[in-house]
Amino acid sequence: MTIKKFVFILFLQWVVFSILKYYFFGKEILTNSNTQHLIYWVLVIIVAVVLVRSLGVINYFEGIFTAFLWFIVGIISDLIILTALIGYGMYKEWQFWVGYLLMALAVFFFHRKRHVEIRKQHQVEAQKQH
Repeated sequence: MTIKKFVFILFLQWVVFSILKYYFFGKEILTNSNTQHLIYWVLVIIVAVVLVRSLGVINYFEGIFTAFLWFIVGIISDLIILTALIGYGMYKEWQFWVGYLLMALAVFFFHRKRHVEIRKQHQVEAQKQH
């Protein structure tokens, strides 16, 4: 993972998650708000997994760092940009905070793990020797 790739993915996740929050917390898409929030959570997990896996193979520390940085950038951008569009009411909804929790958990559990890749390489090398 290069710093250029990391910054690009950071910007991309900021844009995608901001759009998701704008539509799912700023507008009523479905008549059932529970279904709307469930769809939001599923989309957050899917987008987080796709973006973190596009970073390549990272270790657990880098995964935690990525989740933490995504959280900080998300909160700051929400405060600066989304509150002007939606208002401060989204911070009162627990569904909003669950989205951040699910994003962090998805990053931590679904990143491409370095120790798994090393184990695969060792297995390939062992098969070549026999």
